[in-house]
Amino acid sequence: MMLLSVIAYFLKLLIDDTRQLSLELAKLKELFYRLEAEQALLKAVMQRVRLFASHLEIVAIDNQHLTTNK
Repeated sequence: MMLLSVIAYFLKLLIDDTRQLSLELAKLKELFYRLEAEQALLKAVMQRVRLFASHLEIVAIDNQHLTTNK
């Protein structure tokens, strides 16, 4: 009878650990999806910044040509 109690106790611990791991996995999945969304947003912002910076460089070059060709 004592052996069954010990087995039941460890089985309960195993089930509790499995439930806890399931909850932690769900949290990690949610964080992963949030990080993917943040990464996509950062990529879009960086593309805009690069486009804006290249536009500024073109304007600066055009302005430089205008001032040197006078």
